[in-house]
Amino acid sequence: MKRSVLRFLIVALITTMFSPLPSKVKASGALPEANVVWVNGAPFINVDGVNYAPMMLFINADVELAPAKAKLEAELEFADREDVKFVSVNLTFPWRSSDSGTRSWYYSKINTWLSFIAETYPNAYIIPRIWLGSHIPDLLADPSLDSERIAYTNQTKENVLSLGSAEWQSGMVEAIEDGIAHIEANPIYAQRVIGYHLAYGDGGEWFQYHYREYGNDVSPANKAAFRAWLLDKYGGEAQWAAAWGLSAIGPNDPVIHKEPSTANKAFLESVVNQDDIDFNAFTSDLVADSIIKAASAVKRVTMGKKLAMAFYGYLFELVDANSGHLGLKKVLAAGDIDMLASPVSYFDRGVGGIGSHMTTVDSVALHHKLWMIEDDSRTYLSEITPQNFPTAELTIEGHKRNISSAIVHRTGLWFMDLSSNGWLNDSSMWENIGNMQQFYKEYMQTAQPLKPDVAFIVDEQSMQYMSAGRQINSALLFNQRTNIYRSGLSYGMYLLEDILNGAVPDAKMYVFLNAHVLDTNERNQLNQLKNANRTFVWVYGADIIDTSALGAATGFTLSKATNVSPSSIIKINANASGPWSNLAGVQLALGLQSGSYPFFTISSPGSAAVIGRYGTSSTGQPAIVAQDFGTWKSVFVGSGNLDVNLLRAIADYAGVHKYMDAGDVLQTDKTFFSIHASSAGIKTLKLPVMSNVRDAFSGVLIGDTTDTVTFTMSNGETRWLVLEKPTAAKKYKFSNGFDLAAKGFTYSGYNSTFNTSTGVLEATVTNSSLGTGPILITPANLGVDADDNPHVNIRIRNVSGASVSRIYWTTDTSTSFGEDKTSAIAIGTNMGSYTNYSFDLSNHPNWSGTLNQLRFDLITGPGIVNGSKVYVDYVEIASKPPFAAERFTFATGFDLGAKGFTYSGYNASFNTSTGPLEVTVTNSSLGAGPILITPGRLGINAADHHYVNIRIRNLSGASSSRIYWTTGTSPTFGEDKASTISIGTNMGGYTNYSFDLSSNPNWAGMLDQLRFDLITGPGIVNGSKVYVDYVEIASAP
Repeated sequence: MKRSVLRFLIVALITTMFSPLPSKVKASGALPEANVVWVNGAPFINVDGVNYAPMMLFINADVELAPAKAKLEAELEFADREDVKFVSVNLTFPWRSSDSGTRSWYYSKINTWLSFIAETYPNAYIIPRIWLGSHIPDLLADPSLDSERIAYTNQTKENVLSLGSAEWQSGMVEAIEDGIAHIEANPIYAQRVIGYHLAYGDGGEWFQYHYREYGNDVSPANKAAFRAWLLDKYGGEAQWAAAWGLSAIGPNDPVIHKEPSTANKAFLESVVNQDDIDFNAFTSDLVADSIIKAASAVKRVTMGKKLAMAFYGYLFELVDANSGHLGLKKVLAAGDIDMLASPVSYFDRGVGGIGSHMTTVDSVALHHKLWMIEDDSRTYLSEITPQNFPTAELTIEGHKRNISSAIVHRTGLWFMDLSSNGWLNDSSMWENIGNMQQFYKEYMQTAQPLKPDVAFIVDEQSMQYMSAGRQINSALLFNQRTNIYRSGLSYGMYLLEDILNGAVPDAKMYVFLNAHVLDTNERNQLNQLKNANRTFVWVYGADIIDTSALGAATGFTLSKATNVSPSSIIKINANASGPWSNLAGVQLALGLQSGSYPFFTISSPGSAAVIGRYGTSSTGQPAIVAQDFGTWKSVFVGSGNLDVNLLRAIADYAGVHKYMDAGDVLQTDKTFFSIHASSAGIKTLKLPVMSNVRDAFSGVLIGDTTDTVTFTMSNGETRWLVLEKPTAAKKYKFSNGFDLAAKGFTYSGYNSTFNTSTGVLEATVTNSSLGTGPILITPANLGVDADDNPHVNIRIRNVSGASVSRIYWTTDTSTSFGEDKTSAIAIGTNMGSYTNYSFDLSNHPNWSGTLNQLRFDLITGPGIVNGSKVYVDYVEIASKPPFAAERFTFATGFDLGAKGFTYSGYNASFNTSTGPLEVTVTNSSLGAGPILITPGRLGINAADHHYVNIRIRNLSGASSSRIYWTTGTSPTFGEDKASTISIGTNMGGYTNYSFDLSSNPNWAGMLDQLRFDLITGPGIVNGSKVYVDYVEIASAP
C-alpha cells in the first residue's frame, strides 16, 4: 500500500495546515523557534510557523559512533525519505565544576553526534536528551560532596547527587546554560536543534534510584531539603510538631525512614503517620519542582524559543507512594513544560498485548501538554531477547498498535533504536511509519478533543497515603489496564483534579480507581456532577481515609468487611438480571496480592441492588452494589480487580455502548478505530449509529451504511478503521433472509408475493387484474431530514413491460400518502441486469421536514401481467444519487468556507443566500472568470468515476467551462489535467452538463481536488453571472 492511497481517505481537511504561516518571515541565519500548538483537539510541533506531526526517531549515543554509523545512517535516511522530521539522541551537558579537559570531552561528543545527524539528515530537527548529572569521577574525587550523594539506610550510596542537593540544583542549571550556549554557537547544527529533553533520576526518568530495593534517600542533603519543605508547608516548627503529634521538633528532625514503619497497615493516617505522608508528598514535590526548574532554565536561556520535555507522571506504572512521580498536577500547571513522556508500558506490550500508557494520558492533553510515547519495542532486528515482535510483519503491526494509541489519545511518539544496533533498519518498517505519519497529519487536522464514554480516574494524593502501595495499587492501577484496554469501550484516563474542576468532557460513566482520600470540598465538587444520569463506579473502597463516615461520597455507608482476605472471592447472585444477567453465578477474584488489607462492604444496602457478595453464601456481605438515585447512579465494587466482564456489565447499566466483545485491544475516539487482535478469528465491530466504515490503509469501504462490520484477523494484527457519515441517511439492503415484517415493512400481499430467500427482494405479481403492481412501504418514523437528503435511490431489475416506478411519502406534518407528495421515474423494461435509479426530490416543494414513511410502487403502468417480476437489491434515502461519489448541492445558506471550498474572491463575488450558488464577475479586466475549488482530500477513485457533472445557468456571453484536477501522485493543477466543455450563453434556465473523462489518460488514481473555471473565454464582463445548482463526481453523466 502506497501513501498516495492512504493520504486521501480523510475528506474535507484543512489543506493549509502544514504550510508556513505568512505572518512571520524568518531572518537568514536565525535560530529556529519551536512550540507545541493544538489545532482543534490535536497536537503538533510547530517550527517557524510550520506544523509537523509529533513523530521522532531516537538513536543512542552511549555507543561508539564508528561501528554503529552504517546502521544509523540507514535509519536516518529512512526517516528523511518518510519525512519524519524529528530526531533525538542522548547526550550530557558538562558541569562548570569539571576541568577543561572533561568539559571538552563532553562537548566533543555533542559535536560528533549532532553534526552526524545534521549532515546525514540535513532537514531534521533535533531534540537532544540531556543528562543533568555531574561527571562521576569529579563527584567521587570530592569528599565535600559525600553528604550530597543519594544514600540509603544500609550505608550504601549512589554515584549521583541527591535531588535535594543544593549543589545539584545549582550545578544542573549552570550546565543547561553552558550547554545551550555551546549548541547555539555551532554553525553545523545550531539551526537544527529545537528543544531539550531533560533527564535525571533512575534511567533519566526522574524516579527515585533503587527505592524499591533499598528504600528512601536518607542523605543529609535530602534531609535538609525535607526539613526546609516542612517548615514552608507548616509555617514553623510549632505547627510542624502539632501536625506530627510531637511535643517539639528536635535538631535531628525529620527522620527519614527506609519505608513506612506500618507493618500490616495498608493505609497511612494523618498525625499517626504524618511523617511518612509528608515525605511521600515532599519527594514528588521535589521531583516536580526540579523538572520545572530545569525547564525554566531552558526557556530563559533560549528566550522561550525552544521546547522543554521530561519523563514524568508514571501513575499506572510506578504505583508506590515514594516514587517521586506523584506531582503530575503541579507539572501540568507549569507554563515552561511543553512535553512529557514515558515508554510504552512494560506490562503486556508484546504480540497481542495492550501496549498501554503509563500515565493519565488524557489529562495531559487537557492541559495542552504534548505527551510523547517512547516506543522502545524490541523489534525483530533487536539483539535483546525475548523480542516483543519476532518478525518483520509483527513489528509493523505492533507499531500500528502503538501509533493508534497516540492518535486516539492525542499524543506523539518516537521510535527508538535503544542500542543503536539497527533495530529500525528495515525499509518496509519505515514505509509503514511514513504511512502512519501521513494518516496522523491528515486525520488530526480536524480531530476534536477526545470525548470518551468512560472516564477512568486516578488520585495522586490517595497514592501518597499508601503503606502497601505496590501491593494494593498493582491491582487498582497497574494490572487494571488489561481490563480497561480489552473492554471494547471508549475510554479516557484522567486525574481526579480534572474531574473536580470540570475540565473532563462529559462522560456517561466515571470509574474512581483509587479515590481513598477526599475532603469536604472535593465531596461537594463531586456532588455537583451527580446529575444527567451519570454513573459513578467506586473500586475497592472510596472516601475511606481520614473520615468518620466511610464512603460518604459514594452514596452508600461503607464499613470494613469481616473475614475477607485477598484469597476470598466474590460470587455474583445466581438470579442476577438485566445488565448483570450474563454474570449470574460467576465467581470473581479480588485481585490483590497476598497480605493484610482491609476490604469494604455496604453496611445497610436498603433498596440498593446487591449484585454480588463476598464468599459463596447467598447471605454473604455485599461486595458489589448498585443503586439508581434518580439523577445519578452509583456502583460499589469491593474487589481491587475490575473484572472485564463486570466492567462491561456496569457499562450496560450506565448505558455505555460496547463496540466489541471483550478480549482484543480496542482504541477509539468514536471516529477512528484501532483493533489489535489478541487471538486469531472473526472480529465484529458494533456501532451506535449507521455509518460507512473504511479501512484506513487500503481505502476499501468495508461497511456501507451499517452498524455492524465483521472481519477476520490473525493474532497480533492491527486493523485501522475510519467511520464516515453515510451517504444514505437510511438504507435497507434486502439480503438473504431479510424479514420484511420483523423490520417493520408492509407490502401488497393481496396482489403480489414477496420473497428474500435468494439474497434480494423478489416481488411477483399474482393478481394483475387489480391494476396495480407490487407496493412496498417502509417502517414508520424514519426520522430523516428531507432537506439534507433529496435523493431516494433504488437498485432494481425489472422483469416486466412496465416502464415507470413511483414513490409516495409522508412527513411529520403531512401524515398521509397523497398525490401532493409523489414522484415517478422511467425505468427499463424486461431488464437482464440490475440498474441504479434515483428519484431526485431536490426541487419538489413538498419534499421537506422530517420524513416519516416511504411507499414504493415498484412498477406501475401498462405492461404488468400475472408473473411479472421485479427484483430489488436495496432502497435508500440519501444526499446524492448512487452513481455520484461526491456531490455538492449549493442549497440556501451553504457555507463555502466552512465546507472547505476556496474561490476567486479577487475577481468575483460568491453568494448562496438565495439558494443556488450565485457568482458575479466583479473585475473582468483580470482576464479570468470565477474559479471555484473543492475541498481537498476527496479520496475518490478516478477509474470508477469518469464523469464530473454540473448543473448551471450561465448568464454571460462566455461559451465554455473548464475543470482542472489534482491526484495523489500529481498534486498540482496543470494543463496536463484539464478538460473543457461548451455551454450555452445567456441561458433562460438550468442545464445539466457533463465532463466525460473516460478517455483522458491523466484522469487516474485517487482524486484530491477539483477546480472549476465556471465560465471561460470571450464574453465575460463586469456583472456577468453564473448560477450553480450542484457539482458532482460520478460514474454516470
